[in-house]
Amino acid sequence: RRTALTNVLKDSLGGNCRTRLLALLWPEDRHLSETVSTLRFAARMMRVKTRPSRNFAADAGGAGSSEAVARLQAEVRSLRRELAMFDALAGRTGVRYGPLGV
Repeated sequence: RRTALTNVLKDSLGGNCRTRLLALLWPEDRHLSETVSTLRFAARMMRVKTRPSRNFAADAGGAGSSEAVARLQAEVRSLRRELAMFDALAGRTGVRYGPLGV
């Protein structure tokens, strides 16, 4: 069912995490339809079964990790050069793009 609540919870309900759902109810007649709807939703969510699995990085510590780091460092250098070019075109001089804005 497409509801705002299920949309908010979509990553948690079927994912690799532990999720708690609190169904808050109001014991007044004027809130009966919302209370019943909340109870039905909670009952459906109790039936959701997940199978957690351990997350592994594809190249953690392997030979490919140093290549990936080198590739990402080259991309950062390229993006910094591009930013410097845009700054020069915009008339902003003296802007440096180093680690943490230094």
